Amino acid sequence: ASAAAEAEAPGDRPQGLAHAYFYRGNINSVHRQDRPAAITNYTQALALDPDFSVAAFNRGGSLRIWANVLRKRGDEDGARQAYAEAIAAYGRAIELEPRYVPAYEGRALAHYEIGEYEAAVEDYRAALAREPRAESYYQLGMALSHLKRWDRALAAMDLAITRAPGVGRYCFGRGRLRNAIGDRDGAADDFLAYLRLAPASEQATREKVTAWLTGQGIENVVDNEGVNDG
Repeated sequence: ASAAAEAEAPGDRPQGLAHAYFYRGNINSVHRQDRPAAITNYTQALALDPDFSVAAFNRGGSLRIWANVLRKRGDEDGARQAYAEAIAAYGRAIELEPRYVPAYEGRALAHYEIGEYEAAVEDYRAALAREPRAESYYQLGMALSHLKRWDRALAAMDLAITRAPGVGRYCFGRGRLRNAIGDRDGAADDFLAYLRLAPASEQATREKVTAWLTGQGIENVVDNEGVNDG
């Protein structure tokens, strides 16, 4: 799952200590990649201005990314705590601005990471009701697949690919779903599309897809000229 970018404050960048902490948080988050410092900065901004929705959103994003780091380090308890705090931060942003689509998407990702797939589905649907985006349809399909709601998952991924037919990752995801439900022909079509669209840098995934196609007796007809270099 991809991370939402930190948002800039709206308007004319008003002066004030809350905004100073906010922009320092952005520097720590984006330029220094220091998520704990960014979380502290956004927390300070919100303490001074509890209605600062963009600070709440950015705090949620930094918490979610920090949770990913903790999980990779093997600190599952710390990761789950950070995901829970991210969910709360995104919730605060949504409470302040109910049409804040990226906040729904970010909260859905955090729910997804801790296996709360029903909650993720609800948030993706809320985001899509406000702004239909290919990525949200794709992520909705992923969450639905974990709930084994195959038809709805496939329909969501169909919509993602219809809206963004040039994204290889979407074809790969739908191919895996089709393979899981026994649609080998559909999976083969999607995997071949993935090989045409995916960047050459995705070597490991491309090799797995090619191996699957070979196992099905399907020749990989994609040559190097058809590969996207990213």
